[in-house]
Amino acid sequence: MIKRILAFSAFIILNNYSLFAQIQASPDTIDFNDQFHRLVNIYFINKGSQPVSIDSIYYASNINYQNNFYLTRFNRTVNNVPLINPGDTLEMDCILTGYFEVDQGDSTDTMYLSASNNLTIPIRINIRFFKEYYKGVIRGFVTNGSAPLDNTNIYFYYNGTFPFKKVITDNNGYFSTMLPIGDYTIAAEKTNYYMTFYNQQTGPFNAAKILLYENDTASVNFTLQPESNTGNTIDGFILDRVATSTVHTGYVIVRPGRHTPSKIKAGPVENDYLGAINPDGSFRINNIPSGTYLLQSFSGYYAPSYYSSSNKYSEFWQQADTIVINNNISGISINMDRDSSFGGGIIDGTITSSSANFDYSNVIIYAFSVFNSDTIIYNYAVTDSLGNFEIDRLPYGNFQLLAQKLNYPDILYPSNVFINPANETVTGINIQYMVDMVNNNKILPQSPVLYQNYPNPFNPVTIISYSIPQNEFVKLDVYDILGRRTSELVNGEKPKGEYSVEFNASGLPSGVYFYRLRAGGYMQTKKLIILK
Repeated sequence: MIKRILAFSAFIILNNYSLFAQIQASPDTIDFNDQFHRLVNIYFINKGSQPVSIDSIYYASNINYQNNFYLTRFNRTVNNVPLINPGDTLEMDCILTGYFEVDQGDSTDTMYLSASNNLTIPIRINIRFFKEYYKGVIRGFVTNGSAPLDNTNIYFYYNGTFPFKKVITDNNGYFSTMLPIGDYTIAAEKTNYYMTFYNQQTGPFNAAKILLYENDTASVNFTLQPESNTGNTIDGFILDRVATSTVHTGYVIVRPGRHTPSKIKAGPVENDYLGAINPDGSFRINNIPSGTYLLQSFSGYYAPSYYSSSNKYSEFWQQADTIVINNNISGISINMDRDSSFGGGIIDGTITSSSANFDYSNVIIYAFSVFNSDTIIYNYAVTDSLGNFEIDRLPYGNFQLLAQKLNYPDILYPSNVFINPANETVTGINIQYMVDMVNNNKILPQSPVLYQNYPNPFNPVTIISYSIPQNEFVKLDVYDILGRRTSELVNGEKPKGEYSVEFNASGLPSGVYFYRLRAGGYMQTKKLIILK
């Protein structure tokens, strides 16, 4: 419950009035009116003669420290110390993330920004919508197989992706917490043990989901495995690529990967290794077996991102860089791109395949819009063992869906999906993986094929793939909307096979472009979109 504390906040304003006048906040009151309008932009204007730094943000209700009720993020490079120079303006997002917990129709809170020069900047918050979320309890024990494990961190991820809550086991290895009803994946982490998702899974993709019902009590037990002493460690920081500040929650996965970004190749399923993102944005994963890996990070209100030394961030494994881990590796940074999952829309569906051997449990479904230039990815979902997925917290808009599975071609759902006031939930989406996409000995199509580029839209790099069933002279070019050729990507003889070409559009303006494949007598054109 959010407390009504306006009288208390008034004293703070009066005691700092002469100093507070140096910083003007616009607006000074935030109104969250419904589930689809949970983001407000606040502008801080320094009208004084001295620089002012934002030292910390806290709330009168203190609820932020209990369950991440709000998320704030600055919209320019600030590192970890936001600074406002005289005459300058600093923009900040405030997102109501914990709307599950709102239990009054008109709740009130106050955000305080503690700044240098003894400034305290109050922002009043009004939550003017109410949706009743019933609750249940998840409880259980954590052991090493023979003894209870105390001080173990238990992480709860709502709908499998959103970091919702953390609790700690007691001396008997026991934990219990009350949560809103819904789907959860749950992970346990303790020093000197491998971090593990429920059902003894080493990664989130195969983790069993717990469906919590009203007034239900679900039991979830963990048996953690001691780390093997391999001597291999990797550590670093997870960063918001816009503000270059640290990301404070989530986890990092070390995923086995043996590929180059230009080659699509199916590979064996191996164990993942996990590490939680600490409140200071750091991560450390110990005792990893020697091998070649990809690093992928997950956090609420950010798109999953891979480590990439050249692009600094990438949501797609095809543009990621592998890391050979055979000793201690330090200073690795993963930059995460923000998503826009602050609505109330839902898209759900199923991944299907005609192959009996296809593994449905590790597919990520991205929702993105081609009509909004502020971000590409809006939210995502991870499929369960049956291929089911649900992408939630979507704003109103027109979305495209992209299915991505490590070491397999991406699948773009052929139709756009609309979320609007008359259609806030879309069900029954079916995305198909064909037999030739999941067969290790894939048979080439009988005629040349030009695939949709990924990602699309993009900035500034995308991958264009094509296949030819026999040796051909191949031309692959990019044209602007007026038909002028802007880039020549391929021009020469190619043996039969599959190819992927990286297209870097850093020298081109935003807009709609076309790429055309000519192979023998075959010609096909597809559209791509550059968003900067």
